[in-house]
Amino acid sequence: MKTIVYFIDEVFYPVRTGFHRVAHNHWMYLRERRLPVRLVLCVMPYEESMLGEFQQEYKDVDCRVLRIGTEEPAVFRDFCQYRSPWTFDNIRRSYEALARSAALRRELEKADVFFTSYAFKAPMVDLVPRASVGVNETVDLQARQFASMSGVEGLDEGVLAEELACYRRFQHLIMVNPVETKFLEQRLPGVRVRYVPQFLEVDPCPVDCGGAEYDIVYLSSSHLSNVISVQEFYFNCYLPYLKHAGVRFALAGSVCDAFEIGDPTIAKLGRVPDVREVYCRAKMVVCPITRGAGVSIKTLEALSYGKPIVATRKALAGLSVDDKALLITDDWREFAEQILRLKASAAALAREAQRSRDVAAASHTRERYMAAMDDVFSAIL
Repeated sequence: MKTIVYFIDEVFYPVRTGFHRVAHNHWMYLRERRLPVRLVLCVMPYEESMLGEFQQEYKDVDCRVLRIGTEEPAVFRDFCQYRSPWTFDNIRRSYEALARSAALRRELEKADVFFTSYAFKAPMVDLVPRASVGVNETVDLQARQFASMSGVEGLDEGVLAEELACYRRFQHLIMVNPVETKFLEQRLPGVRVRYVPQFLEVDPCPVDCGGAEYDIVYLSSSHLSNVISVQEFYFNCYLPYLKHAGVRFALAGSVCDAFEIGDPTIAKLGRVPDVREVYCRAKMVVCPITRGAGVSIKTLEALSYGKPIVATRKALAGLSVDDKALLITDDWREFAEQILRLKASAAALAREAQRSRDVAAASHTRERYMAAMDDVFSAIL
C-alpha cells in the first residue's frame, strides 16, 4: 500500500485553533483506518514547550520532528522574513524558503501520497517524487479570507489567481465548506474536490447553568478575523446595549492577547487547558463573526457542547445548519436583545441548549466525516 506523508508546521495538539481541530480530526481518521502514514512535523522554536504533550497524544504515530530553527538557521531566517506583512504571496514565499531545507527534502521524497494543508504550501510539492499523489486540506478559500480581513465582501481576485495556481499542483482537495467546494469544482476541472463535514466528539455541558459565572463567553484564537469580529461586537453591541445591563462577558483563548481594550468588566481568561470547563461556566456563547472564510469551528464547538448560541450569519459559514433553528442575526441591537432575553429566562436557555445539540447531531457527525474521508482516500490508495 502507498505511504502517506503528512506535512505540518504547527504543533496541532493541544487543539488551540479551528485549523488544529481539522488536523486532529484527520489524524483520528488516519489512525482509526490504520493507513500507512508518517507525520513530518516542523517545530518552530516558540512551540517547543507544547511538544511534550503532543508527543504523548501521538506516541503511537511514526513521527519525524524537524527543528529547522536550530538545525538549519539560514532556512528558518528566510522562512521568517516573509511572514510579515501577512499577504498570500509572502506566505507562499515563506514556504518556498522552507522547501530549501535538506532535512525536509529527505522526509518528503519518501512520499507516495503527500498530504498537507493550505494553498500556499504548494512549494512543498517540489520536494516529493514526481509520481506522488498530492492531497491538500484547503481549510479556507484564501481569496475570500483575505478579502474579508480587509472588510470586503466577495473575493480578492489577485489572491484567487495565485490560489488556483497553487491548487493545480495537487490532485485532490479536501474542503470544509460546501459552498466553497462547488466554487472550486467549477474552477478546477482537473482536480478532485471533495467536501468533508467536520465534527467534534465532546461531552456536552449540563443544560442547567443557573449558577453560571458568566452570561456570555467568546472563545477563539488570535486570528485577525476573530479579533476584528470581537472588537466590532464590543463597540456595536456590548458597549451600547449590554454593559450597563450587567451582562457578564468573558473572553477565552489567544484572542485575549490581541484584544487590547482595557475594560475591567470583561473577564479575560486567556489560553485555557479545558474549553469544556469554560463553556460550562457561561450561560451562553456568542459567535459574532463578521469576517473569515471556510468553516467556523468555534460555532460547531459551541453547538457540540450543547450551549445556547447567539450568532451572526457569517458564524454559520460552512455548517449544515438551518438559520431558523438557531438565534441568528446581523443586527447588533437584535443580537443584544436575544442575549438579554436568554439571560432572563432559564426555560429559554434550556430550549436553545437542546436546539444546539440537535443541530450538531443532525449533520456534523463522526459517521458523516468518516464516510467523506473514505471517499477521498478510496480514490487514492
